[in-house]
Order: sequence, then C-alpha cells, then structure tokens
Amino acid sequence: GGNMSVVKIRVQEPSDGPALFRLYAQQGWDSFSQELLEQLLTASHWLILEQEGQIIGSARYLTDGLRTVYLCELLVKAEYRRQGYGSQLMAELRRRYPGLRIDLISDADAFYDSLQMRQRGMGYRSKPES
Repeated sequence: GGNMSVVKIRVQEPSDGPALFRLYAQQGWDSFSQELLEQLLTASHWLILEQEGQIIGSARYLTDGLRTVYLCELLVKAEYRRQGYGSQLMAELRRRYPGLRIDLISDADAFYDSLQMRQRGMGYRSKPES
C-alpha cells in the first residue's frame, strides 16, 4: 500500500517492553509476561517494526554471528498482516546476516513457504519441567 514508506525497522530499546507485551498479548501468547519480555529485550536480538511511533511487529532472534540465526518469534499485528511487513522483517534479518542460515520452528507454514524457505525435518521442543 501507500503506507509502506512510513514504516521503519530498528533494533530494540529498553523502553519497548510495555508495547511488546501488548503486541504479544494480542496474539494470545500469554506465557510472555511483561517482566519476561523486558528481560528478553536485553537477552535476545530484536528487530522492531514501527509505524508512526507505534510498534506493529517484531522479530526476536538469537545468533552466533557465524553460522546460524535462530528466529524465536516473528509477529505482525493482526490488522497489518498480509501487507508484506513480515517479509520485510525477514529481508532485514537476511541483510544483517548475509551468508548465515536462518532456522525456526513455526506452524505458519504458508508464510515461510512463500519466502522460499525449505522445510528441514520436524521441529522439536523440550518443555521445562514444572
């Protein structure tokens, strides 16, 4: 659309915690408390998608900087989906880490298929013991 130009992608700031908490909560990801997200702001790498000062999406990832980028979560606010913003976040990740592979686990298969990413086996997760 015509609004693409006012969107910017930046790295995280310590003050992003409350807005990211709301963004995650809107997706129903209620295992992410505001306290946890504020800790993840310093423990992880983030790309923040911003439109006119509002956070409308984010990508949280881990990397060794040499071989692998592991994408933890990528999300775009519901009303901004299917407008290319998720693809922009992925493109920025590739731009920052050329030559590195990007790995992830997701059930949004159609989105990652559309980016010409290949499936590599199955995704597994070990849940922490309660």
